[in-house]
Amino acid sequence: MILAKEESQTEVCATKFNMSATAETIQSKPASGLGSPWSLWLRQIAAIMRLDVKRNFFGKRAVLIYLMALMPIGLLSLMAILPRGSPGTTLLNILCASR
Repeated sequence: MILAKEESQTEVCATKFNMSATAETIQSKPASGLGSPWSLWLRQIAAIMRLDVKRNFFGKRAVLIYLMALMPIGLLSLMAILPRGSPGTTLLNILCASR
């Protein structure tokens, strides 16, 4: 009795969700006509490279390295922007004198 009840429930689910016991396969077309074994290989390499670039160049630890790499550029930019004064002139004196 219990077995018959379970079978009827599975039949109801199968008809309700349009399920069948046969497997359906979808035939995919090759990505490109020229050298299809190589195209799969190249797509896989590109996917791995993309993942590694995202992880390594845009990770949490990379920000500190980028800031350290930009420090010399920032210092040289400040030296180019700020006026050169006498040897006793400092940035603090320049900022206080402008007010």
